Amino acid sequence: MFIKYIFFIITILKICTPAWAVIEIEQQLKRASEGAKSLTSPAVATLWGGNKRFKFFNNNKGELFDLKTSLYKSGSIKAYLRKTNSNELVVFMPGIFGSIQKGLTPQMIDQIEQTDVNLLVLNNMLSEEHIEAQPQYTNDPLLTEVLIHESALDKVIKVLDKKNLKVHIIAESLGSIIGSAWAKYDQDNHKRLTSLTLLWPPIDLSWAMKNFDKTVEDHREASQKCGIFKKAWLLFSELNLYDFPTKLTNENEKCLGSIVLIDGFMSKASKSWNSYVKVSGKKEKPPVSFEGFFRSYRKEIWNLIEKKDKSTKLETWIKNINGPLKDSITILTSHNDFLNTGIDLKEFKINANLKDDQLIIFPWGGHSGPMGLENFYRVIQFYSPAL
Repeated sequence: MFIKYIFFIITILKICTPAWAVIEIEQQLKRASEGAKSLTSPAVATLWGGNKRFKFFNNNKGELFDLKTSLYKSGSIKAYLRKTNSNELVVFMPGIFGSIQKGLTPQMIDQIEQTDVNLLVLNNMLSEEHIEAQPQYTNDPLLTEVLIHESALDKVIKVLDKKNLKVHIIAESLGSIIGSAWAKYDQDNHKRLTSLTLLWPPIDLSWAMKNFDKTVEDHREASQKCGIFKKAWLLFSELNLYDFPTKLTNENEKCLGSIVLIDGFMSKASKSWNSYVKVSGKKEKPPVSFEGFFRSYRKEIWNLIEKKDKSTKLETWIKNINGPLKDSITILTSHNDFLNTGIDLKEFKINANLKDDQLIIFPWGGHSGPMGLENFYRVIQFYSPAL
């Protein structure tokens, strides 16, 4: 019923979309929803998506450039730009720890570049590169991040030198908070942004932080017990031999889930922490939780999270965006995204003043799992005006 309801709405909205494209996406999402019934564990669903997205090689068509700004103590950082003849510019904002040269971001760049748009990508605020460039945060760290992206957009607009350039934001996970804050800033100042697409955003950072750490702790023992060889075997036999896992035991679910949580997220947190130690010279013990990471690395951000500041809630930014940009907001999420456990998505939609067709809720996928669907860029095209 859920799938039929969503497709009915989107078919009406995308009435001008070629029939073959609508049919292709409908069939793909239907197959995925039927196959994903085995992905009952949000952690395994998250791993499934990351595993499907990952490739050893990418085909990125753009180039790196030096983004020079006094907002970094180092004076500059590498950013990514792909130029085309299009009058559309997409700014992709990666998820947590996302780097333009490593991890899953180059694969997302490949996805977006299957369209003809210009593309600008900066490293995520918790990436090693961003940390080592030493952003000069004030008591409003979100504004600092927004201004960094503003300076990049200023430079790219000059480079592209196009009239009537339409600028779209596509932001994943943690990037969504900065992307939403930027959209509100833009509306209050330049009015250069055309649309905002958020992929699996944390609805409330204080909730997301607690949920993340709880989910990690729930899998820590399993990570130690199942060992590297069993993890490798399960990853191969359950996620690479088949489109979707077979019926998993609770033990194997926890083992697979620990791959993305402990060996994935927490491993990247350790690398980002090492970057912080490198540039700060501090000798503190590495944190074992995300709460500990934020407390030690960025007290400005942690202070906002700890006091549950309104700026850490997605609805704060979304509900205060108006006009054409508000009508061009699209949010994709999953019912079982563990970052948003305890959040009433219907209540969020009402509080953020969103229409039904602006909040697309997948019945599966954990955190960002459906981004592993083949040709995910077509899913964005289907739901969002960004591509």
